[in-house]
Amino acid sequence: MNRWTSLEFIVYYIIVSFAIVSSAFISWNMSDLSTSYYYKYKGRLSTGWLFNRPVDNSDKQYAGFRNNLMALTLLFTLFSL
Repeated sequence: MNRWTSLEFIVYYIIVSFAIVSSAFISWNMSDLSTSYYYKYKGRLSTGWLFNRPVDNSDKQYAGFRNNLMALTLLFTLFSL
């Protein structure tokens, strides 16, 4: 039997899939304007580039990456050509 289709790896696939989907779902809901606790942290959020959803830019390293994502994508595309 192939290792990638064994029961052990199927369980791993399910766990990783659940973790990815739940973290995306929680992140999406945390930035929703209609949540009851949004007022507590809305002052810490800045306008995002994807669907104008608020994002947390408090981490300087990640903020630098996120703020320059379009330029990095353009440079990567030009480099790949």
